[in-house]
Amino acid sequence: MKARFDDDQTPLHVVSQLGRVDLIRDLINRNPEWDAENKDKETPLCLAARNGNKEVTDELLSHQAKVNHRDVMGRTPLQEASENGHYAVASTLIDLQESLDDQDKYQWTALHMASRAGNSDVVRVLLDRGADVSIRDDLGWTALHMASQKGYRDIVELLLSKNAGVNAREDARGETALHLAAYYGHFAVAKLLINGNADRTIQNKDVETPLSLARRKGHQDIEELLGGGD
Repeated sequence: MKARFDDDQTPLHVVSQLGRVDLIRDLINRNPEWDAENKDKETPLCLAARNGNKEVTDELLSHQAKVNHRDVMGRTPLQEASENGHYAVASTLIDLQESLDDQDKYQWTALHMASRAGNSDVVRVLLDRGADVSIRDDLGWTALHMASQKGYRDIVELLLSKNAGVNAREDARGETALHLAAYYGHFAVAKLLINGNADRTIQNKDVETPLSLARRKGHQDIEELLGGGD
């Protein structure tokens, strides 16, 4: 059976997305297209990982589905599981990866995606298995920039414990993680960064320090933390 739907999905894509492992076994036995691509170059494993279907993931992997396959955006199944917070699937895929630091078309790694989405359990397992905290995306952002912007204190703490570059500057505005925490009003994150030796005197391309940003945005608690209180 080699039927395709309008979006070029096979029946195996559909049942993988739905998590129907019983139907998957039947389809594979009749037509082993476990690495078939839809219009977005996604395989059934990509869809199972995105939706957190652990049984389906295990079944596809048992038939040697390509664990490092990239879709049209350059994303791997691990990146899909990491962004969507599927710890069990991500852990399984991590054990099979040639590299944890594959980058998509925006140069995001699985660690970038998990950090930006606030998936601390996935961040922890990636770091424990050796994911690189220093990799920058196409805008110069590290995972620490992303977690600091979003205010994810637990993830910032995890990244700092692995010696993330606390004073790394992104490309567009030349801002550090502390600039971002100060601008968005994330007091707990700003405190963690300062305790992690963040340089509070660094100026961005607009000659603004973290203190300047906190003052401009009216975050008095952070202003005082940065030494700008009356």
